[in-house]
Amino acid sequence: MIGLERYLRGCGLEQGLLHLVKLRASQVNGCAYCIDTHWKDLEALAEDEQRLYSLDAWRECPWYTVRERAALAWTEAVATINAWNRLAISARTEPGTYRPRGDASAGVES
Repeated sequence: MIGLERYLRGCGLEQGLLHLVKLRASQVNGCAYCIDTHWKDLEALAEDEQRLYSLDAWRECPWYTVRERAALAWTEAVATINAWNRLAISARTEPGTYRPRGDASAGVES
């Protein structure tokens, strides 16, 4: 899983899109720790608050690009973040403890 995370960081997708996908998958899976983590990473990247609050209704909202919509649809079908979510949930990782680094693309957290 760490190898896949490293690949994703170097594959050319923008970090904001990667965190948006991870946030949406974490919402679907009900992983509070990962929701907290990726929300904070997106805030650190200056993501628009309205887009964060409405992510669970992305299909009905006009502020997601065609590219983002494709990524979010794919995420809801299949995404590696699901495994990270399940690990965080089973480990009972406490939400609220994560602090984004200066560069939200650093590290290998979910």
